[in-house]
Amino acid sequence: MSRQKYFQTLKKILQFGFAFMIFEATYHFSGLRTNGVENIWPESAVTFSKLFVLLWSSISLFMSGLLYHLQKSIEKNQEIIIWTGFFSLFHGLLLWFVALQHIEKTWPLANLYAWLPNYSGQLFVEGFILILYFLFIMYGSNKHFLK
Repeated sequence: MSRQKYFQTLKKILQFGFAFMIFEATYHFSGLRTNGVENIWPESAVTFSKLFVLLWSSISLFMSGLLYHLQKSIEKNQEIIIWTGFFSLFHGLLLWFVALQHIEKTWPLANLYAWLPNYSGQLFVEGFILILYFLFIMYGSNKHFLK
C-alpha cells in the first residue's frame, strides 16, 4: 500500500468514525437508551443514568468533532492520530472484557433487554473494530506513513 492510498483509507475510516459518533451522540441525547426505566428503577438510579447518558452524549459529540478535524488535516495531526490508535486498543480490550462478562445476563437491566438484547455481541464487535483501527494505525506507523 502506498502512502497516498494509506492516507485515503485513513480519511475514510475517520469519516466513518465521525458519522458513527454523530449517531451515537444523537442516540444518547434523545434519551432512548433509558426510556421507560422510571417505572422499574429507583429514582436515584434514574437520576444517575440520565446524568451518565448526558455526559456520554457530550463525550460522543466531542469525539465526532475531533474525528472531523483529524480527517480534514491528516498530515498535521499524525501524532494525535497515533494516540487515538493506542486509546482504541485500550478501549477495544475494555469492551471485550465487558462483553465476555455477558453484561446483559450479569446485570439484569430492563433497558438492555428492550433496546439491545445481545449487548455483549455489540460490545465485542465494537471492540473488534477499535482493535482493527489500532492495527491499521500501527501498520502506517511501521511503514513510516505516520510520524
